[in-house]
Amino acid sequence: QKKTRLIHGVTASNAPGTTLGLVRVATDNDQVLYDTPGLLTGDSLAAYLNADELKGCLPTKPLTPASLRLSPGQSILLGGFARIDFLESDYGAFFFTFCFSDGLSLHPTNLHRRSSHTEEDESVQKNEAYLDFVQAHIGTMLKPPYDYERFLALQANSTSSEITIHGQGWETAAVDVVLSGLGWFSVTGSGSCRLRIVAPRGILVTTRDPLLPFESRYSRAKFTGGKVLHPVAGGKKRKRPHRSPLNNNKKKTNKMK
Repeated sequence: QKKTRLIHGVTASNAPGTTLGLVRVATDNDQVLYDTPGLLTGDSLAAYLNADELKGCLPTKPLTPASLRLSPGQSILLGGFARIDFLESDYGAFFFTFCFSDGLSLHPTNLHRRSSHTEEDESVQKNEAYLDFVQAHIGTMLKPPYDYERFLALQANSTSSEITIHGQGWETAAVDVVLSGLGWFSVTGSGSCRLRIVAPRGILVTTRDPLLPFESRYSRAKFTGGKVLHPVAGGKKRKRPHRSPLNNNKKKTNKMK
């Protein structure tokens, strides 16, 4: 009796951990592929989220970068997952270009209560104001997560990382700051600046060379009405070059007669 060969399809998902065992895939040329479970690392935020939170922070369509102008003393909240404090800079404001899922809310704010005499006092006051603000707005203005108890569970024993960035001018980003399992943001400006990133314990915060070094020119956004507004279609936007601006200074070769 002739044996019937089963051909299995491969499914794709934006959520981690969906492949639970070996998946056998037969090909037309009598070769066999095996899809295996991936490795879950403990330094990625995605490993600690529930299904609803994953839907909010994992992109399902191309990312839409948003560039916001922030001044020293301001903070930006990445939903209820993380907080970025702009501590100081040499020459004032910088542009921050955020590359995260549209389901993750971005909220710039000033977390000041009263004047502080030391940086330690300032940090404590920011944390207190942060907790009060999140408690009032989690699940609405700030999401995900969607309730305060879940926020507290993720932020238990949270840690802060300080990063000093040396700006490369207003034409190109100096660095990407990556929050593992969530996304990244790039920093553009002149002089040096110092940031503090507060995130759940174990989440890896790293820097790298910018993937989109010129994006701050083309994705200037506004924060109004409690949400970030991206540049509207039909508005005045600078067109992205077809080639890298680094090549713009190259001399054109003379055509042969």
